[in-house]
Amino acid sequence: MHTLPQNFYNPLPNAHQTLLLKACLLDNDQAIQHWEKWMSVNGFSNLTSEKSSGILPQVYDPLDFSSQRLLALLYKKMSSAGVNHPLINSLKGYYRYVWVRNQVIKEQLKSIVEILNAQGITHLVIKGFPMIEAYYKDLGARSVLDLDIMIHPDHWSKALVVLSKEGWTSKDAMYIPEAVQDTLVHATHFVKDIFEIDLHIRFHDFPLTENTVNSFWNGAVTYKPGHKMLRPEHQLISALIHGYDIGGDTVLRAIADTTYIIRNTPNFDWKIVIDIVHENNLQIPGKVLLEHLNQEGFCVIPEHVLAALQNYSLESKEAKYFSLLTTPDVGNGYKLFKLRLLLLNLVKVSIVEKGKLLLNTYKYQWGAQSILKLAYRTTQVVIDKFKSPDKTVVTRRF
Repeated sequence: MHTLPQNFYNPLPNAHQTLLLKACLLDNDQAIQHWEKWMSVNGFSNLTSEKSSGILPQVYDPLDFSSQRLLALLYKKMSSAGVNHPLINSLKGYYRYVWVRNQVIKEQLKSIVEILNAQGITHLVIKGFPMIEAYYKDLGARSVLDLDIMIHPDHWSKALVVLSKEGWTSKDAMYIPEAVQDTLVHATHFVKDIFEIDLHIRFHDFPLTENTVNSFWNGAVTYKPGHKMLRPEHQLISALIHGYDIGGDTVLRAIADTTYIIRNTPNFDWKIVIDIVHENNLQIPGKVLLEHLNQEGFCVIPEHVLAALQNYSLESKEAKYFSLLTTPDVGNGYKLFKLRLLLLNLVKVSIVEKGKLLLNTYKYQWGAQSILKLAYRTTQVVIDKFKSPDKTVVTRRF
C-alpha cells in the first residue's frame, strides 16, 4: 500500500483514544483486555467502590471531549460482557442520563419531522438519530448534542419560514439564515428552549458532485415512519468526510459510526462507496480511515476496496484541502480563511460565480454588510497570520 508522506498530517486517534475505541467496539474478550489497559495507562486502576459517587468525575473530567462521549458506549459493552467494576457501576448513571436526554431530543425531532412532512418540505434526518435507531439500536449508547436535518435546497426558504413560525430562531443574531444558500457554508444553527438544530443546505463543507448529491437524495431510505435517512453506503461516505479533521474531535465518533454501519448492513455495497470516492476525489480520507478500521481490527475491509483507494495525487486540489484541514490551527483565523479559498477552488462554477460565493460567505460569516467592512476583516486575518507565528507541535503524522 502507498504511504502518505511524513509532512501530510493525519487526524487519527492517539494511543489512549484507540484503547478506548477498542474497549467499546471489539469482541468481548478483546474489549475487556483493552479496557483494562486503558484503565491502567490513564491511572484509573486504583478506583474503589468506597466512594462510588465520586468515581465518575475522576474518570470523566481528565478525558478529552471525544473520549467522554464514548463512555456510554463503554458501559454498554462492558456491562454486556459481564464486567463487574466500580467504574462500570458508576457509568450506568451516565448511560441512563444519555438515554433520557436522547429520548427528550428524539421527541422534539418527531415534532419537527411531522411539521416538515405536513408542509411538503423534502428533508433527511442525518447523523445522530438515524445512526442510533438504524445501527446502534440503543438510545443510551450514543450521545447526541443537537439535531441535524438536511433540507432540499429547493425548499430551503419555505423551511425557514415554517421553523420561524414554530419559534425557532437563529443561534447567532449576526447570521442571516436566508443568505446561506449563496455561500460556501453547509449549515446554519437554530435554537428553541433547550434544543438546537443544525439545519443543513449541503451535506458537507466539502463540495460533492451534483451526481453524488442527487444519489444521496434519490437513495434515501425510511428508517421509521415519516423519517428518512441516507442509505448505508452514503452514510459511510458522510462519516468519512465528517471524521477527517484534526485533533480527534470527530474522528472517534466517525470510527465508531462506520464500524456500526459496516457490521450491521447485510450485503453492504462497496462498489457504491468506491464509485463516490473516485468521482469526488475522496481517496485520502477513505484511505486513512478505512485502512485504520482494517488495521486496528474494527472491521474487515475487502482487499479490492483498499486497493481502489491507492490511486490518488497529492497535487490534487482535494489533497491540498484535506492536508490543510488536518493541520493544527494556531487560532489566528488564517487557516479558516485559506480553507475557504481551497473550497472555492473545488466548486465547479464560473470565476464570476466563485467571486460571488466568496464575498457572500464572508458577509454571512462575519456579518459584514459592506465591501469596506469585508475588506477590513480580510486584512485583519492576513495581518494576524504574520503576527501569530505557528508554534504548534505536531505529534501525530503518517
